[in-house]
Amino acid sequence: MIAMAYQWDFSAVWDYRWALASGLATTLLLTGITIIVGTIIGIVLGVIQAARLPRILRWPINIYVEILRALPVLVLLVWSYYFLPMFTGVGLSAFA
Repeated sequence: MIAMAYQWDFSAVWDYRWALASGLATTLLLTGITIIVGTIIGIVLGVIQAARLPRILRWPINIYVEILRALPVLVLLVWSYYFLPMFTGVGLSAFA
């Protein structure tokens, strides 16, 4: 068996540990916000769908759900960050 000649050097990770910890904290915060907001929106849309409203009132919700279910999240993120400001003139921060 051939021995590996490469030695892993984690000193760069240690040097940037505070930046990585900050990024982890931001990621966890955004994950929590996304879970809460997504759950609220899902419950509201689910209740509206189950309410037996006329079809004409449920169509916009069906279209919204089908479009969002078909698009990858990364596409939505890129679109909302780069293209939404072009159409609306409203710029978003990187956190938003």
